[in-house]
Amino acid sequence: MYNPQTTVIRIKELSDIKAMKQKDLIQKCGLNKNTINSSANSKMGLNAKALFSISNCLHCTTDYLLGRTDTPNSYYNAGADNNAQANASGSSKKTDGLMEEFMQAFSELSFEDKVSVMQYVNEIKKSSSENGTDQH
Repeated sequence: MYNPQTTVIRIKELSDIKAMKQKDLIQKCGLNKNTINSSANSKMGLNAKALFSISNCLHCTTDYLLGRTDTPNSYYNAGADNNAQANASGSSKKTDGLMEEFMQAFSELSFEDKVSVMQYVNEIKKSSSENGTDQH
């Protein structure tokens, strides 16, 4: 059964992991400043447009935000280039094994440790981007 509070909690958790303030998320998604908090007390929760917009901004599935799955990410990314995704799916077994190992270790961390890991990853991405070594 759908619980709007689960959606709000997951939005806040993912925002923390991505070091995104709620006001910035709301602005990026083009939502009213009270949309997320007021949805927690509503039986209806967020409307489909707001939910989809938030999931795109947080790079997660709507199913995760709705509490239908515990996996925030899927292989589909609406903003990604289809050719890049096709190339990524054909990556080497060595890379796949490393990713599986990372995902397993990451899934066993506490929420606070996951936030720390994501902050570290974001620092690395920022540093590599500033140094011109960004591989995107």
